[in-house]
Amino acid sequence: MPHTHLHWGEDKEYILTAEKKGYDEVAYDAFIGILGGIASWKYGVGKLYEKYRQILVEKGHKDGEAYTTLDPVKKVPRDYEPNFKAVVVQLPSFDEFIKRHGNSLKAALMQEIMAKSPKRMSEDEEKKIERTIEIAIDAARKLAEAYGDPEKIMYVGMTEIDHAKHALDALEYINPEKDPLEVIGDHIIELKKMHPEVVKPEIVYGDRWYEFLKKKGIDPEVFRGKKKPKAVKSVSPDLEKAKLEVLSVLNGLEFAGFSDDAKAKAIEKLSARIAELSSGGLTPERVFEIGLYAFALEMIKTGTFERLREVEKL
Repeated sequence: MPHTHLHWGEDKEYILTAEKKGYDEVAYDAFIGILGGIASWKYGVGKLYEKYRQILVEKGHKDGEAYTTLDPVKKVPRDYEPNFKAVVVQLPSFDEFIKRHGNSLKAALMQEIMAKSPKRMSEDEEKKIERTIEIAIDAARKLAEAYGDPEKIMYVGMTEIDHAKHALDALEYINPEKDPLEVIGDHIIELKKMHPEVVKPEIVYGDRWYEFLKKKGIDPEVFRGKKKPKAVKSVSPDLEKAKLEVLSVLNGLEFAGFSDDAKAKAIEKLSARIAELSSGGLTPERVFEIGLYAFALEMIKTGTFERLREVEKL
């Protein structure tokens, strides 16, 4: 059984394993990445993954304990020492899990969102949450089919993804030959209709999003909405794009287990962006963009990955 996730419970640590290497890792993660992002940004319910992992542990089969380490390794060195013991929890494949426990999973996560959200839920909003869970399940399957190659994904950890766009960016980063819009674009369209205030593919993909809509026979103006009055303090689209790109690089690194190959690709990508921006005329916004990419580049080179999360607060 392949290693899937390591989780800290209230009194124990758990190693969650699943049947299909690669496919299940992506599917189990993508589901909560999509749902958890919307739950956090729209309904104010953070860390939904904690309830999710509790459900997985409860439904899974406990199979003794095993020594584990915090960091994934490709080759075990002679002086290797595990960090600690953790309870092994065997899960069925994602598809089988949904077949057996899909209804109870949906009910438990809906209850968690409605109970912890500071917002009052209308009947229409409850239906949206239910439909969002269904979309997240189907999208997770599609993403797993497209990105779940066990030879390409050494390690996919369940990270605290605060918006679905970061999960999509991470997948695109891992395998740039696959376009997430072609894989789950229809799912994004439906999510965008239900949650326009938080699902923003136009920021993540830019013109590609509108080109995709045209290919689907949808007028892009339907999703553009009315322009809001300009705030006194605002972040330019270019700066927002740079911020999201840095965060997508970080999520890509996390999804790839901070492997040397992933770090090399991240350094190459950021260096190219700095060179591209430096070749043009300077503006205050462009200087900020260059500084942001340079900061990310230095943090990756020095291995100080946790500091990249500070970008979220900008």
